[in-house]
Formats: sequence, C-alpha cells, structure tokens
Amino acid sequence: MTFVQHSQSLFLLCIALVGIFSAALHAAPLPEGWTLHKGKTLTIGVPPGFSVDEISASEVDLINEEEQIKFSVFVPTKGAQPKMMEVEVGEKLTEKDSSTKGDTEETQMTMKGKNYIRFVVSLVNSAKDTNVCWGIRVPNMDDYKNTRPTYVKWKQTLTVLN
Repeated sequence: MTFVQHSQSLFLLCIALVGIFSAALHAAPLPEGWTLHKGKTLTIGVPPGFSVDEISASEVDLINEEEQIKFSVFVPTKGAQPKMMEVEVGEKLTEKDSSTKGDTEETQMTMKGKNYIRFVVSLVNSAKDTNVCWGIRVPNMDDYKNTRPTYVKWKQTLTVLN
C-alpha cells in the first residue's frame, strides 16, 4: 500500500469514531494492562510502554520512546487550537485535504520528517459544537501497520469531560 492509501484508511477510521466523540459517550473499557490518564477535559487510556505528556488542558500526547511512536489527541476548550495541526520545523506537508460531510468538516494531513511520518485528522461538527483532533507519529509505514491496532483501541478509550 502507498502512503496515501494508508493515510486514507486512517482517516476513514477516524470518521467512524467521530460518533463516539460527538455523542460524548463513555469510553470503551480499558484493555488489560492499560492505565487511565485523567486530564482536565478528558480521560484516555495509556497502553503499556507509553508515557503521558499533557501539552495543555485540551491536548495530550502519549509517547513510546523505545519505539519512537507518539499518539496525540486534542479536545478543545474555548479558543484553543491544536498544536498537532502545525507543520513542525524539518517536516514537509505531503498531503492535506479538507471536506465537509453534513455538519462535519474534516481536515486530513500527512507530514514527513527526516525519520518519521505523521498523520493528523481534525473533525469539527458545527451543529453539535464539537471538535476532536487525532494524530499518530511513527518511524515508518511498517511501524504504522504494527501500531495501528493499539492506536485504534486507544482512540476508543476517550471520554470527554463536561
């Protein structure tokens, strides 16, 4: 599969999960061995081998230093903008696409750094006044394939706090 095909499958998965966020449902139970991070605006599972870096009250990164993998989630407070949507120094934006489906605007981005690939999806629902942004950073597409099942489970553990 090409980078575009992999990023498209990631984006389709994010669309399927937007309902979880939009409905503000309680998250799926934590998989065995995971811990729970409780932030000011969200709770989210932490897989074994990952540590938490709370970027702000609304943005959290989970980092696996050994495997050089990072998961990111952004659930905004009023006026907050996700840092993960910014192209970082040394990165090249290789793909960006925005579309609107009903009340939801979706922005998909793929960035490449010297030693990694980063995928970001932002979903904004104007009617429900919801916004969530997901990101994953991996060294290469093989690592993405191996990490994807954990990433999918991780996203399902999100609970947005009111």
